[in-house]
Amino acid sequence: MICAFMPLILSAYSSTRGLDASTALEFARALRLATRISRLSTIVSIYQASESLYNCFDKVCVIYEGKMAYYGPADQARQYFINMGYQPANRQTTADFLVAVTNPFGRIEQVNVQSIPRTATDFANYFQRSALAQLNRDDIESYRREFVGQPQRANDYIESVKAEHSQHTRQKSPYITSIPMQIKAVVVRRAQVLWGNRTAQVLQLV
Repeated sequence: MICAFMPLILSAYSSTRGLDASTALEFARALRLATRISRLSTIVSIYQASESLYNCFDKVCVIYEGKMAYYGPADQARQYFINMGYQPANRQTTADFLVAVTNPFGRIEQVNVQSIPRTATDFANYFQRSALAQLNRDDIESYRREFVGQPQRANDYIESVKAEHSQHTRQKSPYITSIPMQIKAVVVRRAQVLWGNRTAQVLQLV
């Protein structure tokens, strides 16, 4: 398959299910590399993530009964919930700890902390009052000031899209290459595959 364009957002749901720990880690590292090289945003949902796999991500979002209990840097999430009043179990990974704090029967409360949030609404309100939530709001406003309502940026983007189209492609087409060019690329690729394994092809013909 030939991709005519690179998306800005890549979403992967339960993409490591059925993989062993080492293969899942390699997959996450490949996503990380593709994200950095292609300069896109990758959203991943993973079950039972190891600590090494968890560290591959920049940010984490914790959902509690449909409400956002946390969204921010992945390396600060553990301490955030510890400061809230919960403690991880012995040798519990960060990912498991983040899941446990949203389970009333799985989380462990610190005995010396008063007024610990317990319901989904409490978690959401606690986060909205936090410095991390304010940082998110500042990032949104900064993006809007820089990119939203800027005609020159919109025109520059339109011109860049037109420049990426090949000479024989319709300008309104969502693809940057024409159908004949795509067919040619597939044929050339197949010829290269056959030539790279020409000995086996000759033996098969004989």
